[in-house]
Amino acid sequence: MSQSAHDSGMPLPLIVAGAEIGPKPVVHQMAQEKAIRPLFYDHYLIGMLPSTPELRAHAGAYFAPRGAVLSLRTAAWVYLGGLPPKHVSVTMEPGTSPVGRKWDVRAVRTSISAKSVRFVDGVAVTSPEQTVADLARLESAEIAVPVIQELKGFGVDLRTAVRMVPDAQRNGHHARDLIRALTK
Repeated sequence: MSQSAHDSGMPLPLIVAGAEIGPKPVVHQMAQEKAIRPLFYDHYLIGMLPSTPELRAHAGAYFAPRGAVLSLRTAAWVYLGGLPPKHVSVTMEPGTSPVGRKWDVRAVRTSISAKSVRFVDGVAVTSPEQTVADLARLESAEIAVPVIQELKGFGVDLRTAVRMVPDAQRNGHHARDLIRALTK
């Protein structure tokens, strides 16, 4: 876990692999009873800490490579809560070291501007507007639209998100059209 979580006085979440908790039926039952909370890659959060954006950011960062920015559905999960997506998604600068093979982390390589990142208790997460722009550009409409609508309900300014879609990258026109359709 990052040092920043320790310094902030936030209790450290305990992240444990399902196999270390017990047999699959026991783990499933504990999750049903909300004694443990599912995270990524058959790992669970142990403890009764409230589900906050700060806790979710640290949980996502636990699986992310060093220097990565949580993005796409992982960033949306940090802001909105609910069930975590199947994979951790991150944005990394071009030329940075490869993503480790320990978990199936989805990495997008692109330049990251300071205005497109927000720090949630010391963890780098794409801003809500950048998250909308990325979802519209990099995910299928079936995946992107419901998440963008939730983020809109969360208070994301979709007009700002349209301006954050890069001009010269693939799916830029499609992404702007998709977001504009949702601003109505």
